[in-house]
Amino acid sequence: MLDRIRNATDSTFIRIMLGVVLFTFLFWGVGGSNDAPVDSSIVATVNGESITRDEFMRVYRGALRQANATSDEQQLQIKAQVEQELIKQEALLQEAARLGLYVSEEEVRRNILKDEAFASGDESTGKKFDEKLYKQRLRNAGYSEGSYAASVRRDLLFMKMMTLIGEGVTVSDEEAFAWYKRRQTQVDLQFVRLSPPNFLNDITVTDAERDAFATANAAKIEERYNRDLNRFYDIPRRYQLRMILLRSDIGGDTPEAEAAAKTALAKKAAEIQALAAGGADFADLAKRYSEDLTASSGGGLGMRPGAQFDAAEIAAADAAGVGKVSAVFETGRGLEILFVEKIEEAKKITLQEATPDIATNLLKEERVGKTVAEFAGNLISAWTQAGPPADQLLPRNLVVETTGPFALGGGEIPTLGAEAEILALLPDAAPGTVFPKVFEIRGLSYVVSLASRTEPKREEFDAQKGMIRAQLLRVRQQQFFEGWSQDVVAKAEVVQY
Repeated sequence: MLDRIRNATDSTFIRIMLGVVLFTFLFWGVGGSNDAPVDSSIVATVNGESITRDEFMRVYRGALRQANATSDEQQLQIKAQVEQELIKQEALLQEAARLGLYVSEEEVRRNILKDEAFASGDESTGKKFDEKLYKQRLRNAGYSEGSYAASVRRDLLFMKMMTLIGEGVTVSDEEAFAWYKRRQTQVDLQFVRLSPPNFLNDITVTDAERDAFATANAAKIEERYNRDLNRFYDIPRRYQLRMILLRSDIGGDTPEAEAAAKTALAKKAAEIQALAAGGADFADLAKRYSEDLTASSGGGLGMRPGAQFDAAEIAAADAAGVGKVSAVFETGRGLEILFVEKIEEAKKITLQEATPDIATNLLKEERVGKTVAEFAGNLISAWTQAGPPADQLLPRNLVVETTGPFALGGGEIPTLGAEAEILALLPDAAPGTVFPKVFEIRGLSYVVSLASRTEPKREEFDAQKGMIRAQLLRVRQQQFFEGWSQDVVAKAEVVQY
């Protein structure tokens, strides 16, 4: 590629611009005049030409400000990037000279004079170049007139290089249509996420296997026990309760009305408590009278640690005892009555007691990958033949999910992310295809199918063919320039200090 460009210096330039020049840094805010003096030693040489430390530091400081980098890791990353970009710039400038490219003083002067950053005035009088403003902004940015002119010359030279290399890039109508079709095609994927916990019950571990594993892996079992101690093995006192709530947090319009409402509420609560204590079905009473969201389920609160209940509720439950109805008591929401179904005392399961279960679980975790792989193979086969097999999915609580329609050329799959392996299969796949591979994404296995595809019509392309060809041409020119610049740097003799 490099030799091809070097031999093209007598060709006619194609007048194209590829947008922002790839290897320039933002001018404003770089190397302010208040910066301390810097060491002028050499950072690197490119084919014997030096990149000085003051040049490096000016760009580096500006890049730090632009990125607002604060951590040491960020600063080291930016430092390395700046050094590589300066090496690339120097190599390309040398190659430009080799190609015979040149930017005259007049071109530099015209570029500076038409730069709106140095213009003053308003719309009525017209904006014009302001030499005082020009010098002030250069001074604030840490540039001399000479160093800024050099940076403008460099940028113009890069533009000329980009123009030159673009002449070897062409785009046919068919290439443009294929590119447009890929970018505009909408596809929808179906997938099943195979999470290992859904398959643990499929794995059988014998007592002999469990005991042998426990003997050989005592340290691993103790590590898992300590990790899960608070979740599974250090069990606090727990309560299983039912509740009837009569809300008192909605008062009357006047103090007198509020007092009357509270009296009536207390009377009603006492009547309900008497019914419950007398043997009436508590769940039926809760469905009839409770104003809590649990009313429809008979006031059931489930089995919970004591810390998850109001302190007044725990006190009432302890006072009542198991199988009893509590007295009426008040919380921040209103008047409550509880039925105490069960109380489990706090307990701590020892490592020795937990070892059989932990050993079994660890063995299952070791084997689950094979089980998932076997299931995935069977799922792909059954899905390919007759669609998603509910009889395989439902017992394991697996569901078929969908990405929803997305652009094929977007480089990103909803939910699944930028999965290059899947994206590469989509252009040639027919709707209904179940891909024969199991995809590993963020530690989980996925079976994927192309549900549908919607492609643009040729007449839609023909209506905007010129614009589409121009877009693809710019993309290819930029890719060509990037490849060419990498070639230049690779062939340069670079020494970094």
